Amino acid sequence: MIRRLAISALLIFTATASADPFVAGNAAAAHGDHATAATSFERTLAERGWSTNALFDLGNAYASTGQRGLAILAYERALVLSPRDTAVATNLAHTREAAGIAQPMTSRTHAQLSRLSSDEWTWIALAAVLLAAAAMSARAWWPSQRRRTGAVAVFGAAIAVLGFGAALEVAPARSAAVVVHPDTARIAPVAGAEEAFPASEGETVQIEQQRSDYVYVRDGDRYGWLPAHALERVLPERAPAHT
Repeated sequence: MIRRLAISALLIFTATASADPFVAGNAAAAHGDHATAATSFERTLAERGWSTNALFDLGNAYASTGQRGLAILAYERALVLSPRDTAVATNLAHTREAAGIAQPMTSRTHAQLSRLSSDEWTWIALAAVLLAAAAMSARAWWPSQRRRTGAVAVFGAAIAVLGFGAALEVAPARSAAVVVHPDTARIAPVAGAEEAFPASEGETVQIEQQRSDYVYVRDGDRYGWLPAHALERVLPERAPAHT
């Protein structure tokens, strides 16, 4: 009887894993099959949209197979959704170090504001706008409280300005991209053009423009053309909905 129950439970788990790509990915990772795990997590993201857990696990799978550029890309996307996730930030830093990529320099102000996501700052700003609007309405209904309601309205307006400004500050640049396949940037968008600089796997660059199968990128004070297949935008032009 116990043996039959165990077999039934195993069959149910196997069926669930095959139907649920996220479960299948974690099962594959647990057995050391990180390539299969990565494929399953990619399928999860394609079917369900972005989630921190799926992106984090995808980054771990790619890091385990030595594909550090794709791992860094996945971690970067996970941080867009969960900027305070220390596990994601730690694995991103470790993978950058393993790839020989310097950690990006950010100001103290940006680091403090990045404790909240762009969406969270936007919600704070919208709440402050509602507070200011309510205070202005109260000011009209209760003239005796004009001083207090006016102060609340000014406070709400100030927080709204701060919130919207912070949201813009921490929002990932649409032009940011990660080099997923090492290549050589060139001074013109043709294969035989003079070399500009080597683009290492895992580096983050800014896309300035695109021409046919090449993109013009900026890496600090270096500029050059890279094949479009060599990099992936952190925020795709049509990013999957996140859950």
